[in-house]
Amino acid sequence: MSVYVGLDVSLEETHYCITDQHGKRLKEGKTVTDPAAVADALASIGADLKRIGLEASSVGAWLANELKSMNYPAIVVEARHMRTALKTQRNKTDRNDARGIAEMMRLGWYRAVYVKSPESQRLRMPLANRRLLKRKLIDIGNHIRGSLRAFGLFMGQVSRGKFEARARELAAQTDGGFDEFVDTMLTVRSSMLEGYKPFMPFSFEWLGPILFADGS
Repeated sequence: MSVYVGLDVSLEETHYCITDQHGKRLKEGKTVTDPAAVADALASIGADLKRIGLEASSVGAWLANELKSMNYPAIVVEARHMRTALKTQRNKTDRNDARGIAEMMRLGWYRAVYVKSPESQRLRMPLANRRLLKRKLIDIGNHIRGSLRAFGLFMGQVSRGKFEARARELAAQTDGGFDEFVDTMLTVRSSMLEGYKPFMPFSFEWLGPILFADGS
């Protein structure tokens, strides 16, 4: 007997539904979102397990990779297509979503998506961190420039090494404690620059034209 499984995955719980080739539900339930716990729930089927469906998400992709490493036929389904298919349900619950996913697996009404391997994810993470830090550094630098411009104070073209000194020099020309707010932002900027070092190939110097390109 061939069986199909639908998994509705959330951060803490995973609802599952197991159906046979005729659409008869054989087993339903929920378990913690843990590969070993899900595998235990599926181990008692005792039949030819054809497909296991999960919605595309960061948690779903991780769980699918773990199940595949245990030789389970896990398939990550394109999220938009799955949501469209599940809208036909009268009552949308996690239990019913698991039922709907199992039915999609049985009928083949799904679009599988490519899931990056754990090795690819590990390689991608430093690049994503680098991109995020660079974007935030640009935001902070532009915020400081914009705040000073509100008082008629202009940074002009400055190098990376002279940015902080120039910002403090201009902020000192204001009153009402404005220099303290600028000091706070400069402290954050300094910490982020320090944290950015591991992601830089050589030095900070190549970052200067990017961070301070507007010249205001």
